[in-house]
Amino acid sequence: MERPLEDPASDDRVAALTALQRALDRETHVMVHRPDLLWQQLFNRLQWVGGPLPSLVGPEFEHRSRPGASPWLWTRTRFRESETLARTLEGHGWWVTACAFSPDGSWVVSGSWDKTLKVWDSRSGRVLSTFEGHGEPVHACAFSSDGSQVISAAEDRALKLWDAETGREVRTFEGHHGPVLTCAQSPDGTQLVSGSSDNTLRIWEAGTGRVLHVLEGHGGPVHVCAFSPDGARLLSGSSDETLRIWEAETGRVLHVLEGHGGAVNACAFGPDGTRLLSGSSDRTLRSWEAETGRVLHVLEGHGGPIFACAYNPRGARAISASSDRTLRSWDVESGRALHVLEGHSDRVSACAYSPDGTRALSASWDTTLKLWYADTDPTLSTLEGRSDGVHACAFSPDGSRVVTGGLDRTLRVWDAESWELVQTLDGHILPVVDCVFGRDGAWVVSASSDRTIKLWDVERGSELETFKGHTLEVTACAISPDDAHILSASIDQTLRLWDIETGREIRTLRGHTAPLADCSYSPDGTRAVSGSLDRTIRLWDLETGRVLRTFRGHRAPVTACGYSPDGARLISASSDHTLKLWDSESGVELITLRGHEKDVTSCAISPDGARAVSTSWDRTLKLWDCVKGECIATLPLHGDANTVSHHPHRACIVCGDSGGSMYMAQLLGITMSPIVVPALHHGNGPVIRCPVCLRRHPVQERWLHSEISCPTEGCPGCMRINPPIPGSDPSDTLLSWI
Repeated sequence: MERPLEDPASDDRVAALTALQRALDRETHVMVHRPDLLWQQLFNRLQWVGGPLPSLVGPEFEHRSRPGASPWLWTRTRFRESETLARTLEGHGWWVTACAFSPDGSWVVSGSWDKTLKVWDSRSGRVLSTFEGHGEPVHACAFSSDGSQVISAAEDRALKLWDAETGREVRTFEGHHGPVLTCAQSPDGTQLVSGSSDNTLRIWEAGTGRVLHVLEGHGGPVHVCAFSPDGARLLSGSSDETLRIWEAETGRVLHVLEGHGGAVNACAFGPDGTRLLSGSSDRTLRSWEAETGRVLHVLEGHGGPIFACAYNPRGARAISASSDRTLRSWDVESGRALHVLEGHSDRVSACAYSPDGTRALSASWDTTLKLWYADTDPTLSTLEGRSDGVHACAFSPDGSRVVTGGLDRTLRVWDAESWELVQTLDGHILPVVDCVFGRDGAWVVSASSDRTIKLWDVERGSELETFKGHTLEVTACAISPDDAHILSASIDQTLRLWDIETGREIRTLRGHTAPLADCSYSPDGTRAVSGSLDRTIRLWDLETGRVLRTFRGHRAPVTACGYSPDGARLISASSDHTLKLWDSESGVELITLRGHEKDVTSCAISPDGARAVSTSWDRTLKLWDCVKGECIATLPLHGDANTVSHHPHRACIVCGDSGGSMYMAQLLGITMSPIVVPALHHGNGPVIRCPVCLRRHPVQERWLHSEISCPTEGCPGCMRINPPIPGSDPSDTLLSWI
């Protein structure tokens, strides 16, 4: 029989369709709420796929990128996630703490701190039903052996049994004297077991709710329990750092397993019942021989406490979940680490395998569940070097570099085109909360929760100066336009002005009645603006330290603030879910930008003054038209977004989230107006500085209020020369020479 000829075109079509389906699956949770983002979300994934697909969508990309098209955000960095990610399930309103597959793998159940359980279709990701009845957060859940019922354990001290299809509450089991932290059902469905913070386990008759045994012996809360595959034994783990194996029929202790150096939060029987696996706050897993209690392997690799583990039904592998936001797969025979699965932006609190072992499920404090392909070796698409939450980011003045800071206490400087790591700046002893480049890009200033501000030499990677004086955590920092001074804001309710050359504190500015969240210089450096948890923005005269104006209007803490390039407007962000634009001279509120669904955490105005950009704990980056007050583009993110920076002369934005992801996005479908450039005194007369080539040029009077091309030969910079800022000192502005 002749072998059929291979059709390369057909193979390409199959590959393209497969890639398209994978992209659709990964973006389903976004498309449900924002079908208008279909093109943006799919292209941002498909652009990284090999084969013919990128070229096939090329013409559409060109069409949608032309000026006048609907604006959209083109990501220039990959998503921080493993390629084995299949789907994200969104719907809970708070931390997701528990998850499990149904016996046939078609359904998934989850439990959350929002006090509900949800049943999902594991293939489509659709919510089938929501169970309401617990009065406090849900800690654990599982399906019955036949899939007809769901069991749940909660902070309200109750164990509940539910009809899996209808969500009807079948029975409540009460008797524990503390929150119920864990639960399981016997393989034959006749018994339930629960573990509690009252240090006991209880075995219940499922049909009647009668207590069969109270198991005492643990010296601390019982965090986890499991039945053996034959139902004859129980396994439990406790904050007393031990596991116990119990005889299910009598409640007798068979073994006490010791060895962990922290609370035991996870445990599981192997498929044949001969082996056990446990996970602990000591960041290790241990593989045990069930018959003797002998330790077979100690599995190390997680960077934080382990909260869940599960054996693959096929028996050769296991999976674990940790506060380090990852899942890890292991070869349980050898104890060897196999893979790291990334995609969650907060603690991974639970994990499970599908009954056939081909898929894995995880639940996280990022309020999502994720489904993974368990039989595929994962590769990670990520920005290497940034492993913890990103709290700060900033472009260099020429846009060629980006500096980031975060929970890992370091700053990292990146090449903005290649995203290669250029420099690591290490010296803070607590998280970095803000960072900014000096005007020539040679310096970086950082602010930290360790109450200090530091000045760094970027090329050498060395610390030049540490500024101490704040009595509580520093929350923000800024460099004056002439690189002479640093401004810092703190939880101690003060702004402080520092001399860069001497390291001396020049002035302390007081006036806010609550911790400060942000601060920024005016374009001419004579004024500053600050935002506070007292819900106000204050405008300061830096020469006198006097409050010039207080802006009121937000209904919740102000989280960020800044100036427009021409100094005429201020922007503020707030926990009231809004941004506001203000007239900086009169204090009049010009417009309120509404669209975020949670706290707005950072904001900035584009270099041409036409648009604003913001990030939020609703996990979005948004672009706004500053005149119309309309949201013109939205980019969904994987984690709570904390920081944003606009490129100094391009329609490009960088932001970071709580999961350690960095996003570089370019706004397409718009035309940037000339960049607003302030004219400032420098030596013998006023000068401007081109933001593209960074060269200074003496100002000609005819340039004022006009658009000019940069006088430097070959520089593409186009600028609108900023008129003098109303109310500023004439000695510091162009007014002296007009």
